[in-house]
Amino acid sequence: MTKKVTEATPISAMERGVRMPSPRLLDIADELCGAQGMLSAAEVYVRRERYSARAVDFIEREREATSLWTYEVALVPDLLQTRTHAQTLIDNRIPPLDEETVEERVAARMERQAILTERRPPVGLSFVLYEAVLRSPLVDEAQLHRLLEVSRLRNVVLQVLPFTRALDPDESARFIKRMVNQP
Repeated sequence: MTKKVTEATPISAMERGVRMPSPRLLDIADELCGAQGMLSAAEVYVRRERYSARAVDFIEREREATSLWTYEVALVPDLLQTRTHAQTLIDNRIPPLDEETVEERVAARMERQAILTERRPPVGLSFVLYEAVLRSPLVDEAQLHRLLEVSRLRNVVLQVLPFTRALDPDESARFIKRMVNQP
């Protein structure tokens, strides 16, 4: 009896369209296959996404928002993260991302933070963080200073829900509400 063995390798993920090849991988494959630049030329067709597939719609809505309300029980919200904190979170996912993708996503996350200060009229932002977010081993002194800095902005409200306030089961999940102007 013959068994079919399937292995989830980076190459098989690319073959299935689950993962994009990096420009470096295309160049190596081109050389190994003797493709005379044809695989390397595919780089323009497989541009790396700046956001994960599940985040694209959310990011589009965020760009349109006139106000955002966020309730977070586990992580510092993306818009409030330091570069180091964002890098740690993005770099420690399973399956792991290649270094180029990690750097692209960190840069994209930092660019999204322009919503804090650069939009006109300013976007009203309200963040409620459960105390556990601040006590996470991933939250360092620089991240705490960043939260203090952002909390001083006129268009930002940052609140902490203390441990002494028991959470209802309905409150134990992440919550984000966006408001947009309707024409």
